[in-house]
Amino acid sequence: MDVYLLVAVATFLCVLLAVPTFLRFSSSRSESAGGGGGGGQARAVEANRGPGGRRGPRMRRPVRNDSDEEEDQDEAARNEELEELEEAGVKIPDGKIGKKKMEKLQAKADKKLQREAELREREEAKKKREKEEEEAVKAREKEQEEEKRLAEEEKRKQEEKERKEYE
Repeated sequence: MDVYLLVAVATFLCVLLAVPTFLRFSSSRSESAGGGGGGGQARAVEANRGPGGRRGPRMRRPVRNDSDEEEDQDEAARNEELEELEEAGVKIPDGKIGKKKMEKLQAKADKKLQREAELREREEAKKKREKEEEEAVKAREKEQEEEKRLAEEEKRKQEEKERKEYE
């Protein structure tokens, strides 16, 4: 009995969902076939509007001003950036480079310069540590030599004292 009830509920839900979908589909077909009171002609006109549709072309190209000075300044700035990138050791592709690509290359160059600076700092710190260690070793050696010298002097004094006592 429970199984029959579950099957009945599932069937009822399917019918409940299928009926509105079917009605919507059939009503849209009847409008496009001319049953919608002139709605079919309006859609046909919209379909023949062209690639831009009702809103016009999708992408408009900006109007360029032909000012040589601005172009020269832009070109000079671009060349300076390219030279900086080349000095930093970044490989630059041939041809024009977009703004995003240029920013990416600039970031790469900055990272490389930062890495090199950190490497130099580490090397300098390492040399400084080595130098300090060498100085510490030399100081220890001097102290040991001084202690040996003092020990030898004491030993000589002791021997002289003993010789004098035996004489």
